Amino acid sequence: MTAVLNPKVYGTMWLDEATKKEPLDFFAMFSSVTAVLGNAGQTDYAYANSFMDSYAIYRERMQQRQERHGKSVSINWPLWRDGGMRVDQQTERLLENTLGFRLFETQTGLEAFEFSLKQAASQLIVVQGDKSKLRNTIHKTKEYVLKEIEVLEISEVDDNELFNKLERDLTHIVSDILKLNVKDIELDEDMSEFGFDSISFTEFSNRLNSKFDLKVMPALFYEHLSLLSLFKYLIKEYREILSCHYNDAGSTVNAKLNVKTGDALPAVEQIKARTRFKLLNNKLQTTSYEPIAIVGMSGVMPQSETLEEFWKHLKNGEDLITEIPKDRWSWEEIYGDAKTEANKTKIKWGGFMKEVDKFDPLFFGISPREAELMDPQQRVFLETVWKTIEDAGYKSKDIAGTNMGVFVGVAASDYSNLMKEHKVDIQPQTSTGCAHAVLANRISYLLNIHGPSEPIDTACSSSLTAVHRAVEAIRQGYCDMAIAGAVNLLISPDNFIVNNKAGMLSEDGRCKTFDMSANGYVRGEGAGALLLKPLSHAIKEGNHIYGLIKGSEINHGGHVSSLTTPNPNAQAEVIFKAWKKAGIDPSTIDYIEAHGTGTSLGDPIEINGLKKAFEQLYMEWGKTPSEIKHCGIGSVKTNIGHLETAAGIAGVIKVLLSIKNNQIPASIHINEVNPYIQLDNSPLYIVNQTQDWKSKSDLPRRAGISSFGFGGTNAHVVIEEYMEPQKSLENNQEPQIIVLSAKNKDRLKEYVSALVKHIETNNTNLSDVAYTLQIGRDPMPVRLAVVTSDIEVLLEKLNFYLEGKADIEDLHEKMPTQNKQKSFDFIEGEEG
Repeated sequence: MTAVLNPKVYGTMWLDEATKKEPLDFFAMFSSVTAVLGNAGQTDYAYANSFMDSYAIYRERMQQRQERHGKSVSINWPLWRDGGMRVDQQTERLLENTLGFRLFETQTGLEAFEFSLKQAASQLIVVQGDKSKLRNTIHKTKEYVLKEIEVLEISEVDDNELFNKLERDLTHIVSDILKLNVKDIELDEDMSEFGFDSISFTEFSNRLNSKFDLKVMPALFYEHLSLLSLFKYLIKEYREILSCHYNDAGSTVNAKLNVKTGDALPAVEQIKARTRFKLLNNKLQTTSYEPIAIVGMSGVMPQSETLEEFWKHLKNGEDLITEIPKDRWSWEEIYGDAKTEANKTKIKWGGFMKEVDKFDPLFFGISPREAELMDPQQRVFLETVWKTIEDAGYKSKDIAGTNMGVFVGVAASDYSNLMKEHKVDIQPQTSTGCAHAVLANRISYLLNIHGPSEPIDTACSSSLTAVHRAVEAIRQGYCDMAIAGAVNLLISPDNFIVNNKAGMLSEDGRCKTFDMSANGYVRGEGAGALLLKPLSHAIKEGNHIYGLIKGSEINHGGHVSSLTTPNPNAQAEVIFKAWKKAGIDPSTIDYIEAHGTGTSLGDPIEINGLKKAFEQLYMEWGKTPSEIKHCGIGSVKTNIGHLETAAGIAGVIKVLLSIKNNQIPASIHINEVNPYIQLDNSPLYIVNQTQDWKSKSDLPRRAGISSFGFGGTNAHVVIEEYMEPQKSLENNQEPQIIVLSAKNKDRLKEYVSALVKHIETNNTNLSDVAYTLQIGRDPMPVRLAVVTSDIEVLLEKLNFYLEGKADIEDLHEKMPTQNKQKSFDFIEGEEG
């Protein structure tokens, strides 16, 4: 035993004593893996080497106290092929088959030694061989033994050698698929320039998977656009598989050092995580933004005249897609193959609102003739904005003269084309009636507000871009409050034909987001608006708060394989930046309302971008990416279709209604998940059943909404629940005066009916209702008042009034002396 211990123990101590005043660069000790793993019959040898390991830590502490010079390191070496300690071939095979160890080559050892001197750790294990077996061997060692140890694994194939092999094989595969000369294939050129499309990309992935036994999906080629980028990714992610492939094929390769510390040992992971947290925590010192409160909300969706009706449909998992209504156009007359027949389409489905041709122009001080020439999108959004302002508890005179802003997503010009088709006489009001600028500007004009007034067209991401612009305008002081929203109506078959020709639409009329049978989206229409203001202002003024916007971001995908091809890297970046701006721990994200257009490649591309964003966020927070499924994903498009410019605002409204009602509605039409969507090893799961949404550890509930324009503009908005301070739930028992008014009796009855539905579907406080109706509504000539101290009595009296009963106790109605005015139906039939 003395012969074994003395050289290692006393040799180390005497060498250190002799050199303690020398200006050394390093003091290296060659230990053995036996010190960590042990070996039968070598207890004394393991002990001696373990002493060296401990001495490296001891000397490093002395060096930190300036009692020694140079870095201290102990390296736990395995057996070297050409070293002094050798084994026979049978023992070599046994070591490899059972423990995974392969004998070290001299050149590999020299490179590992040089690398070890550059590391911060005082002790390192260096091993070479079968990775899975090595990890099993090392994991059996107690964690306390390994707490200070860095583990280096040596890969079997040199990067350059592996790259050259891949270049040879993959360029030949590309050549075979696309019938190109190998010499014409440039590694740094966009693969779309070679002629790849979704079909050939699928074949390419199948060929790669077959040759190398991988699980590569076609969506990968939308992240890595060139072969050069693809090679780097494959080497990084599949080094071991590729190395084995070429080794098994008889390749002669040079061994090279590759550091794999992050996932080798639990103890090492903890050390690395702590270090990474300290470094990356500095990155979180970003500018603090005041949350923006959502204090008003209104919308009209397919088959849903109110948001209460909309929520009921979502909660019940209903499909709101119908055949194209007869009052739009006759789909039978244009039914046919869009690819082979002129101006024909097989699309007969859509998500449609009710009675978009109805409007009360005199209510807004607009003449009937001008109303006829107004794009219905202007009319619908004007009504939606008015309801949003009322929902926030404001009268029009309260905001007149302020610098409130208006930001609205709008793109379609169907009505202008329709008037030309029907040869409607051009009038002075024609230009203002169909100009998108006027859609926003008319609202500012009618309300007499002076903030920014902007239409926004980024295609499918228009409404979230509008929300982002509104948030930034408030933060930069351009306005104190803002309306943000969008509108989209389908009143012409032209875009159905165009989009069907482009292969974008589902011919069976179902948006099957995330499903393997997804075959395109269904067009839908709707309008939605939010009233936004700084949280501090909302609290001070006693506003009801639906939720908070904690972060928002927009970007563009840049140059990708085609103008309309999504860029998952840019999608990941916009999501990452929005949540980073929000300053929210990614492990507390509950839900993502996905763009989810329901295409076989678009959905997996979006999921890949989302996974990448979560990985970046976890890294930013100094955390290991979670594999616990804590974040649901879904898409309202499965219920109502793709509302295009209004898609994002529909998603925001869905999230706000989900927070209000403590449930996340299911995404429907998911029978079998698209096999290209891989959610393993990620925190994501698909919400295919309506589920309760409860707070985690008293934290506010959090969700993100994504919208990606087909021209490349991406947008993401972060919503957080507003946790209102506890207040007394006692109802005021004193009688309350409930007042309602409208411009005529028909409108008054509609108003009463809407109030009844609101009370029946919400937990409503009588005094709150009375206050809002007295303070937050514009007075109009036809009026109704009810005196009551009980919400149930109020409902009873209002229902009596709707039934036409007379002499209702404590209900008073006032009619003007002038003639009653009726709602104006301004365009009938197909022109509406």
